[in-house]
Amino acid sequence: MFRSFYAIVLLLGLAVAGCDSTVGASNVPSSPGVVSSAELRDTASIQFRHADAINALRASRGLNQLSFSQALNSAALTHARDMALQQRAWHFGSDRSNPQSRAVRAGFGGRILGENISESFDGDIATLQNWLADPGAARLILSSEATAVGFGWFQEPTGKIWWVQLIGTTGRPGSV
Repeated sequence: MFRSFYAIVLLLGLAVAGCDSTVGASNVPSSPGVVSSAELRDTASIQFRHADAINALRASRGLNQLSFSQALNSAALTHARDMALQQRAWHFGSDRSNPQSRAVRAGFGGRILGENISESFDGDIATLQNWLADPGAARLILSSEATAVGFGWFQEPTGKIWWVQLIGTTGRPGSV
């Protein structure tokens, strides 16, 4: 029930955000989207809210539901921590890994379609809204090939959060 509630809230938020020309990535704290360290410790709730929001949007467009992959969650978390260490939001690991190689290392047997990343003070839903406002990121989230999603983050003591979303398809190994 709560998962459905969050999905509806996200869809309403996206409708309102579509009317706001200020939607986009931000590196300064904003009040409604900012998430506390205590909230971020509730990993399962945030991951399920993220999946429910994506799946509600996908369902509204007639697309298949994405399932959570523990391997992709692990790869996303590892990359979020690595980006924080590098102080750089980018798709390459400090060991020169790419999204596909990190997913395979974490045990994912499919193909990575793409990776969305963010460095911000925004919460998970605001970050998802920012990705949906970006045509490339939205195309990945709404890919008809997608079957699996992973989501991870790392928060610095300053409050800055490094977000990583991996989207893939199971059953067809290959490279990015």
